[in-house]
Amino acid sequence: MEKGAFLIPYTLMLVFGAVPLFYMELILGQYHRQGPITLWKICPLFKGVGFCAVMVAFYVSFYYNVIIGKLIGQGLKSIYSVIHCTQWP
Repeated sequence: MEKGAFLIPYTLMLVFGAVPLFYMELILGQYHRQGPITLWKICPLFKGVGFCAVMVAFYVSFYYNVIIGKLIGQGLKSIYSVIHCTQWP
């Protein structure tokens, strides 16, 4: 119960929270052909959900840019630097 206790509430929130919200946004977006912010004009009570979806995508793009930058840096370093095992006697 030390490390696996997190998986129970995580799975419950994923199944009952994230997946239905994802499918609701997906289906409404395909039906109305609008973006996530303008889509929530259908029910103004949930307008914040559209803003949150856009903000999450915005912050995730920052995260992936850092990963891509590190990947490119390591790739260039591996191409242009001397391999350490070739310097051994």
